[in-house]
Amino acid sequence: MTVTAPKKTVYVGDDLILNLVWQSGTKKTPGPVIDVTGYTFTATIVRNGATVVTGTVTTVPDEGKIKVAFTEAQTETLLGSYEVRLRYTDTNGDTSMFLVMPIEVKQ
Repeated sequence: MTVTAPKKTVYVGDDLILNLVWQSGTKKTPGPVIDVTGYTFTATIVRNGATVVTGTVTTVPDEGKIKVAFTEAQTETLLGSYEVRLRYTDTNGDTSMFLVMPIEVKQ
């Protein structure tokens, strides 16, 4: 399951922070959170399929909380259209895309 988020505008030199909660169900009928204990996450900013920046991911596993962070230094050299991609590897070693979010970096 890959979540495609709406486009976000970011400004050159600003931090980009995403606070996410992984839970089952739907937006209208949310279910319990997914325990991500033992999962590893990788966050990247990508342009034309190539990784430009790798961010930091921290979790509160039993609450399904995932925080993705790109620092002001990492966004300082960006300008234009990119995608944030968040991938995870589960406890079985299977890797999947979790989130794709287009971003527009402006001056």
